[in-house]
Amino acid sequence: MSLPLILIVDDHPEHLTALGELLAPGHRVRAAASGIKALKLACLAPLPDLILLDVLMPDMDGYEVLAELRARPQTVDVPVIFLCERDGVFDVERGLMLGASDYVSKPVRPAVLLARVRAQIALRQARQALQHLSAPAAGSAAAVAVADPSGFAGSTGSAGSAGQGRHAAAGLAELTDAGHWSAELALALATLAEQREPGARQRGARVRALVAVLLAELRRSGPESHRLAPQQSEALLAGVPLHELGKLALSDGLLQRPDALDAPQWAQMRDHARQGASVIDQALQRVAQDGPVARMLRQASAIALHHHERWDGLGYPDGLTAQAIPLGARLTAVAATLDALTRPRVFRDPVPAQQALDIVVAETGRQFDPSIIDALQRVAPQICACLQTLDLLEPSDAADVPDVLDAPDDRGPVQAAGDPGEPREPGGAGR
Repeated sequence: MSLPLILIVDDHPEHLTALGELLAPGHRVRAAASGIKALKLACLAPLPDLILLDVLMPDMDGYEVLAELRARPQTVDVPVIFLCERDGVFDVERGLMLGASDYVSKPVRPAVLLARVRAQIALRQARQALQHLSAPAAGSAAAVAVADPSGFAGSTGSAGSAGQGRHAAAGLAELTDAGHWSAELALALATLAEQREPGARQRGARVRALVAVLLAELRRSGPESHRLAPQQSEALLAGVPLHELGKLALSDGLLQRPDALDAPQWAQMRDHARQGASVIDQALQRVAQDGPVARMLRQASAIALHHHERWDGLGYPDGLTAQAIPLGARLTAVAATLDALTRPRVFRDPVPAQQALDIVVAETGRQFDPSIIDALQRVAPQICACLQTLDLLEPSDAADVPDVLDAPDDRGPVQAAGDPGEPREPGGAGR
């Protein structure tokens, strides 16, 4: 497999040289010293897998170049990362509206840039694999058989909006077969689901970062049952971003509904846990069972299936209690709830980090594992700082957070007075 091709666009030759040397070991590189030259190189075969684009350039600035790239059929889908001066004027909203995938501040920090590059290339590979598998005519028996070997499409997703969900199982399996699996790819696949749900951008990375903080504290002073070996911790953290993969099967109307879900809609929403685990399990069957990918996929499947379980047994889908709930799922439930409470959702406003912490702590022994909540309280200042920092970071900058939550959807069906109905998560945290 050929190395990814990156086009670097910057009007300063020394910047082109430095970035080229940084990227060269694992990538093919093209360089353009102007926007006009960039547009020519961007359309040459083979097309670039990613474009690093300086914002401030003479004659044609980065915004103009990006607008032209998005207007051309050959480059409309090529991801673009903006390079902008840390103290300069950069209109984040304008850049994202024009179609930028991410942005990095100058002077560039090598580790940050390489992490962003890996994430965008992995996302592009994931999209291409899923699109490739949908090549048969839409709606044909062949298309359904290839794209949905386990009935993942179902009735929960609309024909257009949940199309990616119909191909997720086969796409994930193809990528694992091809040896393309990585932590970046896990985040990339999570992004496919996040892009369809308002307020969910970078959720997988944030949840993973917060789980890492809790894991580290449990390793220092938690009970023996909560202390994982390094390999186990690594696999768990790599699987966390896929906890909501099953939402690829849900329609936009369901994901973006601002009011309460009725009983049938709530049943569809709850089913995403099983759907996500099913997709991951199919990929698991196609890899070496004693390798690191299999370890990660087993953790990811358990987390996807059980992150809506509750310590008291009132969760879903299996009503597991206490230690019967996999540790990764218990950790993800706590972290995801904190994250969801502090993010705007279509059905409620966010709360401050300390208030979210208080809400979660109040659920110890009911919704959450008491040992995990004890650890959470010991690192409360760090968790609050992370929640606030993750809110202020540039896109995809979770890599800068020390290896450190999305919550179960609690709106539930409309209930008649006195009807206990489904158990609800604290404070309207999420779905």
